[in-house]
Amino acid sequence: MRRQPLALAPLLLLAAAAASCASAPGAAPTGPPGADKRALREVTVPPGDQRLGRDVVPSRYTLDLVVDPANPHYSGTVTIDVEVAAATDLVRLHADALVVTHAAARYGATEVDLVPHLGEGGALALQSYEPLPAGPATLEIRFEGTLSDGTEGLYRAQDGGAWYAFTQFEPLEARSAFPCFDQPDMKARWNVRVHAPVGLLAVSNAPEIAPADGAEPGLHVFAETRPLPTYLIALGVGAFDVREAPAGATRVPFRVLTVAGKGALADFALAQAPKALAWLEAWFGTPYPFEKLDLLAVPNFAAGAMENAGLITFREEGLLIPKDAPIQARLWSEETIAHELAHMWFGDLVTLAWWNDIWLNEAFATFMEGKAMVALEPEGEPELELVRERARGMGADARAAARAIRQKIETAGDVYNAFDGITYAKGAAVLRMLEAWIGEDALQKGVRAYLAAHTDGNAVTADLLAALGDASGKPVADVAAGFLDQAGTPLVDVAIQCKPGQKPALALSQKRYAQLGSEATAATPWQVPMCVRYGDGRATRRECFVFAGASAVQPLATDKCPTWVQPNADARGYYRWRLDEMLLKKLVAGQRALLTGPERVALVDELAALFTSGDIGVGVYARSLQGLAADPKAELYVLGAVVDGLKLLERLTPEGHMDGFRAFARKVLAPHAKVLKRTTLSADPLERRREVLLLSAFAEIAQSDVVTERALTETERVLDALDADPTAPLPIDADLVGLYLHAAAAAGPTKSRAALWQRMRDAIAKAQDPVQRVMLIRALGGFSEPELMPRSLDLLLDGTLRTQDFPTLTRGIAYRPGAAEASWEWLVAHYDAFVSRLGDKIAPYVPYMGMGFCDAAGRDKVVAFFAARADKAPPGLARNLAVVLESIDQCARLKDANAGPMARVLSTK
Repeated sequence: MRRQPLALAPLLLLAAAAASCASAPGAAPTGPPGADKRALREVTVPPGDQRLGRDVVPSRYTLDLVVDPANPHYSGTVTIDVEVAAATDLVRLHADALVVTHAAARYGATEVDLVPHLGEGGALALQSYEPLPAGPATLEIRFEGTLSDGTEGLYRAQDGGAWYAFTQFEPLEARSAFPCFDQPDMKARWNVRVHAPVGLLAVSNAPEIAPADGAEPGLHVFAETRPLPTYLIALGVGAFDVREAPAGATRVPFRVLTVAGKGALADFALAQAPKALAWLEAWFGTPYPFEKLDLLAVPNFAAGAMENAGLITFREEGLLIPKDAPIQARLWSEETIAHELAHMWFGDLVTLAWWNDIWLNEAFATFMEGKAMVALEPEGEPELELVRERARGMGADARAAARAIRQKIETAGDVYNAFDGITYAKGAAVLRMLEAWIGEDALQKGVRAYLAAHTDGNAVTADLLAALGDASGKPVADVAAGFLDQAGTPLVDVAIQCKPGQKPALALSQKRYAQLGSEATAATPWQVPMCVRYGDGRATRRECFVFAGASAVQPLATDKCPTWVQPNADARGYYRWRLDEMLLKKLVAGQRALLTGPERVALVDELAALFTSGDIGVGVYARSLQGLAADPKAELYVLGAVVDGLKLLERLTPEGHMDGFRAFARKVLAPHAKVLKRTTLSADPLERRREVLLLSAFAEIAQSDVVTERALTETERVLDALDADPTAPLPIDADLVGLYLHAAAAAGPTKSRAALWQRMRDAIAKAQDPVQRVMLIRALGGFSEPELMPRSLDLLLDGTLRTQDFPTLTRGIAYRPGAAEASWEWLVAHYDAFVSRLGDKIAPYVPYMGMGFCDAAGRDKVVAFFAARADKAPPGLARNLAVVLESIDQCARLKDANAGPMARVLSTK
């Protein structure tokens, strides 16, 4: 599953779940009409988020569903072939928000009724009057359900006046669609049949096959799948446009499906997916493992995409890319396609055994997504984006509330929380570090062996690490353990040691990196694979070793004392580093030109880490940003890191000094001011992205009148064009549309602000493609006025926006000056309606709405709000609340500690 790259990413996985109708454990049995009334022993049904044992294991499902997307109610029958390990009168499985109307078991020539008991968390227990004997048996369960209006389980969405049905089952929502053994180690073969209204199409994981002669009209029968877990089963029903790839584009049949009228937007995906698939097949050394490949664009979808075997589902803006789409939209689509296709091997062919190992799916798919982009789109410098991704993982990892990549799973909240930056960004960065240490060939060899050994089955972390160790001959499991099984990032202190009569060496020590005032616990020393680069006056050298223990002295292969050192060559290691002031100055100034591109990008992030930990002051940090931006040809990703640094300083600016900050930002960006004179963007894709980044920084951070006035003018042109003819091409460069719309929204009070808001709101319905629609929604999130921001948020409640649009609208909303208070007040006033609209399961993630506060008063508001609801707190909320409160505390400490120095920096001419 690909997360949306938005500020409140955890929310994307959880929008709009159906409310559970489960009864309490130990409740009276809810037997089907006419069931045997003999006495049954009293049973207690454990919660559905507790892991099932292996006493009853499924091997094959036959799922028969009657679905009409226009009707919120559906029905079905599921027949499950199981193996009973030992005689039992109770079969535990899952069903949530379903009504079981009949349940029975067959073994041999015997058929017995089963009495269903519902429990918390989607638990279902089927009880028999006599024990089922050990051996094979078949369960048959008839049930009724309701199509959710959210984005989980089996749900429906309306587009263009027509209704469609879709599924999203990862991680725990298959149980809300049909009774099943809803956990990843219960893989089985699937036979799916769908009864839909005549004229609608139905798609599932396997190819559709001809129904038997005389079958009812509207019956869709699909071939049996290879073994799959419940969370990878998928379904779509509706009047889809179907675009088939040309013969030979892929080894198996390949299609892109959209809601009616959007099939013309499938060209990009039809061209890009075969390239990524061919590259992945070559890398894995085995063909794509399923019989067909469908990519389905869903108009209301919480995640970025979902790796259902043979039927990958996407948010529309991640798949349907118009010819004139912005470069960034095309790149995100390519990354998302590569990510989901990588899952076909890592996750689908070989599946994690339990959710504590979700990193085996998501970290590896993120890792492969990066490798694919480096191979297929090298001109975009994707290797530098990987450095920024590593920094994002380290940012999440710096908190005292950070969790380990592999954590114990005790509740459903733990499962949902595992889909976060630690799993995706840190996990992928650790894999890149291991690859740099053992070598690309060894990692590839190990992965291929791992997949071959566990094809169609389940695996755990130890299986992968053992395969990598066998392939490389190195102690991979020992080295990886510290990074996988404990939270935190190593901070390695590095000093050059040159003593008479001894080889030059590096004096090393390590501890857990912590931000200023953090209460993060100490960590067991890591075994850190390190590569360093240094200059000894004659040459630039590179050396690699494993640094284990709290401290060590590492001799160098030179007889001359180094003059400088880069402690993380090519930024492939997952660790932060610290140098003394003199060596740090050499890297920032004199030696910067000798660093590689990844090292230059990482240098900006390392300086930010040193600042937030209190190791360097705001004066040094601010001057460093200015120095790093001084090169008019600085790389896109270096400038991106500098811009992030400016945004950090903006948050820390003392009251009354904002004008000084704007002037400082203009000074930092001054070497790139020529971009303000451009009326068109460069033809070079990378340079275009660089120019858009700079224009955005001048508009939003430096608040350049040049960009703001241009944005207001060009936004009126865009809105006029949509009013005149929504089907016509927009009058300005596609890469500038989103920039200007957002800059115009954030421009500040003018007499026509309310009218501009209304025009943008009305334009959403006129947008001709999903990418255009997203740009308009993001722009609405740019209005900060107390009278307009709530109106934007209200669109989530009145049906104007879909449940999937919440993170798009609120991206960064709380971090803008003056916006944190207004957005929090809206949440407090609308909490019940908000949760009701977006779904109960979003509640654990609501604390992230308070991330914009940076003072004790704001913290107190967040604490008080959730304390009043402590008795109703859902699983998972406590950890997310701890993350938010720690973020507020860290911001407040940093702001207080640097108030005086910050004021002096901003007053310097």
